[in-house]
Amino acid sequence: MSQDAQHVWIYCEDEEVTNDVLAVCRDCRRFQMVPAVVRPTPGSPSCASAETWRSRLKSMLTMLPLPYGPGERAGFWSDAEVLVVASLESSTLAGARRKEA
Repeated sequence: MSQDAQHVWIYCEDEEVTNDVLAVCRDCRRFQMVPAVVRPTPGSPSCASAETWRSRLKSMLTMLPLPYGPGERAGFWSDAEVLVVASLESSTLAGARRKEA
């Protein structure tokens, strides 16, 4: 894998939008893009410790951040989960690159 490769973690609720983003990444000619679709899944590393980071985040939030409304708590936590999963994957990739160097 080239050092110039751009890794893109994708999360879209609509499968057609996901496919559109994947197509844009694959068709990019300026540099190599490596797309990966990320979804929250039970048993993922972040799910195993979800209560730890969720409780910390809950203690910092008095209300859900925009654009989430009061009735969108489940959507917020789902989006946060995907962000944690993508961050862990990025960190793992960065660690592997450091070992190769």
